[in-house]
Amino acid sequence: MTKLQLLKADIASAAANLKSLRAQYKAAREDDKEFRATQKATKAMLKALKAQDREAKKAARIEKLKAKLLALETPKVGIKAKKAAKKPSPVTVTKFATA
Repeated sequence: MTKLQLLKADIASAAANLKSLRAQYKAAREDDKEFRATQKATKAMLKALKAQDREAKKAARIEKLKAKLLALETPKVGIKAKKAAKKPSPVTVTKFATA
């Protein structure tokens, strides 16, 4: 083989190698694009879940404070009032009156 033929063969192999590398690069770019899209969707979902969690915590905090406020607004009930509010028990007769 002459030098010219060797150079042409080297050029052909380099062109084939370049074509293969271009295909690999294109595939890698597509994979990266898909990865970024899934990562973006995951971040958006995580952000939405965090916002929902914040809202739930806020609602729980509000309910707790409302209960505390209600407890402060209602007057304290003494032991006598608690006993009077109980349902009376049935009467038990221990001794019969004799006539």
